[in-house]
Amino acid sequence: MLTAINLKTEYQENPVCVGKSPRFSWKLRGALRAQTQLAYRVLVYEKKGALVWDSGKVYSNESVGIAYAGKPLKSQTEYVWRVCVWDSEENSCESAEAGFETGLDEKDWQGAEWIGANTQGAPYLRKTFALTGERVEKARAYFTGLGFAEAYLNGKKIGNALLEPCVTQYHKRFFYSTYDVTPLLSGEKNALGVMLGRGYYSMLGNGKDWQTENWANAPWRDGRELRFRLWIKYAEGTEQNIFSNTSWTASESPLTFDMPYYGEVYDARKELTGWNLPDFDDATWQSALPMRAPDGAAEPSAVENNAVAESFVPVSKNAVSHGVTVFDFGKITCGWCAIRVRGERGKRVKLAYSELLGADGNVDRRGLINDIELDGERHEAQTDEYILKGGEEQWEAAFTYKGFRYVQITADSGVEILSICAKAVHTDVRSIGEFACSNEKLNAVHELCRQSLLNNYHGYPSDTPVYENMGYLADGHITQDAAAYNFDTARFYEKWAADIRLQVKPDGYVEQTAPMWDEDKDNAPEWALAAILVPWQHYLFYGDKRVLAENYAEMQRVFAYQLGLAKDGISASMWGDHGAELKTLTPTAYLYHSAIVLAEIAKLLNDEKASEYLAAAERIKSAFVRTFYDEERGDYREKDGEFHVNAQVLPLAFGIAPSEQKQGLLQKIKTRAQTLTRLDCGILSLKYFFRLLTENGLGELALSMILDEKYRSFGYLLSKGATTLWETWGEDTRSFDHHMYATVDEYFYTVLGGIQRDGVGFSSLIIRPYTQMLDWCKAATETVRGRVECAWKKTQDGLDMEIVVPANVTATVYIPLGKTGEVLENGAPIQRADGVRFLRTEKNCCVCEIGGGRYLFSSK
Repeated sequence: MLTAINLKTEYQENPVCVGKSPRFSWKLRGALRAQTQLAYRVLVYEKKGALVWDSGKVYSNESVGIAYAGKPLKSQTEYVWRVCVWDSEENSCESAEAGFETGLDEKDWQGAEWIGANTQGAPYLRKTFALTGERVEKARAYFTGLGFAEAYLNGKKIGNALLEPCVTQYHKRFFYSTYDVTPLLSGEKNALGVMLGRGYYSMLGNGKDWQTENWANAPWRDGRELRFRLWIKYAEGTEQNIFSNTSWTASESPLTFDMPYYGEVYDARKELTGWNLPDFDDATWQSALPMRAPDGAAEPSAVENNAVAESFVPVSKNAVSHGVTVFDFGKITCGWCAIRVRGERGKRVKLAYSELLGADGNVDRRGLINDIELDGERHEAQTDEYILKGGEEQWEAAFTYKGFRYVQITADSGVEILSICAKAVHTDVRSIGEFACSNEKLNAVHELCRQSLLNNYHGYPSDTPVYENMGYLADGHITQDAAAYNFDTARFYEKWAADIRLQVKPDGYVEQTAPMWDEDKDNAPEWALAAILVPWQHYLFYGDKRVLAENYAEMQRVFAYQLGLAKDGISASMWGDHGAELKTLTPTAYLYHSAIVLAEIAKLLNDEKASEYLAAAERIKSAFVRTFYDEERGDYREKDGEFHVNAQVLPLAFGIAPSEQKQGLLQKIKTRAQTLTRLDCGILSLKYFFRLLTENGLGELALSMILDEKYRSFGYLLSKGATTLWETWGEDTRSFDHHMYATVDEYFYTVLGGIQRDGVGFSSLIIRPYTQMLDWCKAATETVRGRVECAWKKTQDGLDMEIVVPANVTATVYIPLGKTGEVLENGAPIQRADGVRFLRTEKNCCVCEIGGGRYLFSSK
């Protein structure tokens, strides 16, 4: 029997707010090996109501991205759905029900006004109300607080999200949050309370640094504001709405300052106990002020919330001077600290966050953004300040995050620091990947990559939590695959693809980061072409064409713009292969690669322009070889005439180099690598470097270059005590928390672990681990079609491989042969194994095809 499980709507289980064209997906569980789906039928109903869509029996093995195609769905309505699947023997089985709820149309917000307050710090806004019905059936809170908001109902926080809503281009779209608040309502008087933070919507400039100046001059820039709707449905059939309007009251809060790049100042003396409870007396509060609505369109939250992922205490502390203590948390993280202190009223505690210590033992604050002065108070970057109300009290930040390993606390005389705890905060992407092997250094590099990715996820992939904190396009598109092996990033990168799309200008120019203000910089094709590559890579991983269709128009504009800038087919970039330059070869290679990708997308979307893009690719390829290939030396070079490994990597990886050049280029790479024993690649070529070496017989060299403790290697970072990846390879680097070199983790999963995507959305697999230099390795990832595992270990007799393949998926498996050439599956010759089909012997491997199931191969 084949069973549909893990039903999802818009990549979520039973979501409470989706749009009106939802997509459905499911995974399959087979009672037998190698079972496949012959057909499916999706049924969608109003909850406790009529059928709204019956897909009919669709003969397809697809189980991902099935788009709703029934009657128009109503807003603010609960629906349920299920799917019936047929196996290859025409046996059918119907799934359990899953649910979803639609969000709001703009008309559903009528009556909800944008409101704010005339306060210097973060405002409090509140509203009391009484229930008008007898028995609450359900209640939903819908709200947008710009830039960030914390909302409460009867003193209880609504939801567990932090730093919500996620950052975007607010003058084009903004997100609203939706929560089921039924349990939070009381039978008597009720109260809503909201605190608003600046976030990236209401930034102030410091007059010195381009980051703050540009955020402060963004097209959406305005004061903090809120739009809120509380909808209550009663069992007797009546409804009640509480809307944000000027009947709400407003007050100063104890949060007197908050801003990204800086931190927060919290004056506990100004606390208003019970401000968000029904019986609080707000007679002295002012009326909320009407605010200008942002120009963007309201959309349901597009990505997982930011949340606390981990809390941990310092590994050591050091009193560097009187009243000054530095706490070491043992690893670089991103978030903030919670403190518990005791002292007299009015005493101050300052927390300065940093990734590094100076020679004097104090936190190193070099290179941080300049101070900002407001209302006579000077505020430093990455710094929180707490003013005591008197007694024993605790506090943590609400609207700003910092990158740090060390926190330096400067406390007034008489203040006792009772405890401090670091809270790691990032987008709550679910961990789905596992990797481990017999080499502990490789395991440590894997953890560097994972930690660096997570530290830079706050609704978009940033470059560093400390300094620029921007979603640089090249950094994000090259690590996208590595991230997708480790985490469920389906919503994360779909949201970011839209962020990029919204920044494409009419002529096809796109800035180098997203989301951000409208900016013009010198051109960088390898960055801009993320507008094509991010949706494409998302499609390859998750198999849903909608992301291609939604971004296709902008993809074409970006490509046309970049092609138009190319001179005789050769592009130029302000960056090149960042970390190893090549400012014409690299962008030209990426222009070619993007032309090939765009042609594939055009075919998928039935656009006749596919041939046009293929023709452009051939012209670029010819220009590339003609311009950069040195016939005399037999390799690729830029005009400076110097040999660079990365100049050979990209032509090979993208299929630009003619086949007759391949062996010569590989030999050049090998010779250079053995001579340098360090990474002569920038961030763009490194993505392909190790796999290129390994697939061409140089796997031992690839691993040795990863593990080498000399400068410009991952082993070097480990030898220097790194807990995250650095911006550059040397100890003089500015940032110690960048993810752009995390592409090596993709190599761990696909080559060492052997899990390689073959068909789109992992509809088929190649399992081909590299088994030299290691005693064992295990890798696993939860694909959109189910969990894939490959665990291998060397034995006295040969090699054991345990493989798990999801139902409805096929895998081509390469099993290294031992001296006897005998291969068994669960103790029996593979020719007699259920679900196994022998294909051939190739390069000392037994190659077979398997279907869904768990297999144990032994090579003797």
